[in-house]
Amino acid sequence: MPIFSHSAEHNATQKEIWDWYNSPGAFRRIMPEWEGIQPINAGALKDGEETIFKVGIGPVKLKWIARHHSVIEGKSFADDMIKGPFGKWSHQHTFEATSDDITTVRDKVDYKLPFHIFTGWSKGFTVLPRMKQMFHYRSTRVSKDLERIQATSSKSRQKVLVSGSTGMIGLQLCAFLEAAGHDVYRLMRPTSKLPPDVNPEKIVRWNDLTGDIISGSFEGFDCVIHLAGAGIGDKRWSKKRKQLIRDSRVIPTQNLSKILSGLSQPPKKFLCASAVGFYGNRGTEVLDEKSTKGDDYLASICSEWEDSTVLASDSGINVIHMRTGIVVSPFLANKFGKKNGALVLFAVSLTVENGIIVLRLLGLLPENGSPIVLAGVLVFHFIGVATSVISFTTLNSMVWDTVEEVEIKTGRRMEGTLL
Repeated sequence: MPIFSHSAEHNATQKEIWDWYNSPGAFRRIMPEWEGIQPINAGALKDGEETIFKVGIGPVKLKWIARHHSVIEGKSFADDMIKGPFGKWSHQHTFEATSDDITTVRDKVDYKLPFHIFTGWSKGFTVLPRMKQMFHYRSTRVSKDLERIQATSSKSRQKVLVSGSTGMIGLQLCAFLEAAGHDVYRLMRPTSKLPPDVNPEKIVRWNDLTGDIISGSFEGFDCVIHLAGAGIGDKRWSKKRKQLIRDSRVIPTQNLSKILSGLSQPPKKFLCASAVGFYGNRGTEVLDEKSTKGDDYLASICSEWEDSTVLASDSGINVIHMRTGIVVSPFLANKFGKKNGALVLFAVSLTVENGIIVLRLLGLLPENGSPIVLAGVLVFHFIGVATSVISFTTLNSMVWDTVEEVEIKTGRRMEGTLL
């Protein structure tokens, strides 16, 4: 039977590696977004625990159940596929301390394809390239996460409340914070569906349009991260849609700001989403946090959005407005019908890295209460990852591919954007 092996060195202790793998958010962090995997249950690293998820095989979603066994605390564990798309899948994970602060993670997978007698010959072009790509991604993700966690190891872990936690940024941000040891709660609307792998006890429910608290408490959080808001690029900008774009940002932010300002134990930080649309269409002008706002539709929305936090800031809470640029994901490729196109190469973007957001959250950047522009970080991640397979010129054309696809999808261009 074929065996796949992979190893990677990490600048971390054996305990740091084990703790990361054994965290609630590790499974979502370690699985590449382009695989379209849907976690159902992330089992702890204990004998008999099961990790369950759905994986796409062509147009079909199949359930994969992996049962943990042979667990040696801090050193190794294994999981066997009980149910899934392969004929066999047995995965051994070993964490070998190379020195006091360097650990080698070794993965050994004993597998068979379904109907292996007839299909095994094809593994070299059907399975192995995908496995190599996936394990390279896993190693990179572990190293990057541990690097950020180590950078804040002297700081206490925080209790964090996140709205928009089921969105592209929110899902990965919450998973990272959990992997880093933070106590993460989700702020959910009444009709919002909780991902099946999320702890249902760590939920605060509210009506974002009225400010009514349905269950849970806002008291005692160190930080609140507000990421909610209807998408601007997925539907035509009708009058009704434009009103929704505005209301889904301004009204919940006003209500949340009011709640936080009236707490007896308010958060120290309130990180509120905004967008580079604040600046309007300024051509080739170089913009930063000190630049003035624009004068088009999106600029007015972003300005009103940021002004909606005034009650929180007036009460002494440190409010930070995160002006993000374009946020993409491999999932967008499927959404726009480009399953094998340029967007698939955007494997690491703001949605999965979240670097600057986390740095600000953990106090590694100046706490001056000012806006922070994240567009530059996004471009950095694109270049840092994508140029291993494509040139910058190609990267630039890929961005315009995105623009063209959105225009086709929506039927019109949109004021204040490239779209």
